[in-house]
Amino acid sequence: SYVSILIHCVWSTKDRAPLLKNPHYRYELFAHIRKYSKSKGILTDYIGGFTNHVHPVSYTHLTLPTKRIV
Repeated sequence: SYVSILIHCVWSTKDRAPLLKNPHYRYELFAHIRKYSKSKGILTDYIGGFTNHVHPVSYTHLTLPTKRIV
């Protein structure tokens, strides 16, 4: 059988400050998260967010503990 774990995280900027106001910085951060996830064997299917938060949706398998992903 095949098991996949779906993880939806939400990370906020410190004090919910609008540090990601510039879309260029936001997309750079999204690209970094996607690249880092891939290097760890995690498929990040979607990354969204706004000026003060980021929320990736990722998939992993049972051999990788959830605490190592977050």
